[in-house]
Amino acid sequence: MGKAHGLENATINESEDSVYSITLLAPNARLGEYECRAVNEYGAQKARIKVSNLVGPVLFESHKIENGSNIYNLTWSGASMTTVTKFNLNIYKDNNELISTPVKYTSHTGNTWNGWYIMSELEENSIYTASVAGFNSHGEGPRFGPWKFGPENKESSVYRSSGQPALVSLTLLTYLMLTRY
Repeated sequence: MGKAHGLENATINESEDSVYSITLLAPNARLGEYECRAVNEYGAQKARIKVSNLVGPVLFESHKIENGSNIYNLTWSGASMTTVTKFNLNIYKDNNELISTPVKYTSHTGNTWNGWYIMSELEENSIYTASVAGFNSHGEGPRFGPWKFGPENKESSVYRSSGQPALVSLTLLTYLMLTRY
């Protein structure tokens, strides 16, 4: 173990298989953008992550209410360490905004906050997509999606998507394994 450059209460850890991590200890963990750089005889690689206290990432799922119907249940969940006050749902039909509405969370377990919306009267030859952003006391989180659903999404009766995982939202977790740059 070693000391991380420029960070208070942070340590560098190495595992037996030469995997390194930097651990920031709360409450001194800081929000912001972090960069990890790895260099070995095969080259160098960088990766970035943004640590925020906003809602995200948001996971999405849609399914028909019953076979033969044109009614879809859209459900999603977002991660947040503080209470989600609402989600903002946008639904598009053929790339044109059809609905923009706030939706109150319906339930939560731990740091996972859930919402749902029933969409009906979908037209057979149209493409529908949805995107969701969550709000908490720190503001509006990033918009996740668009996710495709509806009659033109024939791959499966249930559609699941993890959204855009490039942004990870965390708040002062006990351990954050990141390098501040």
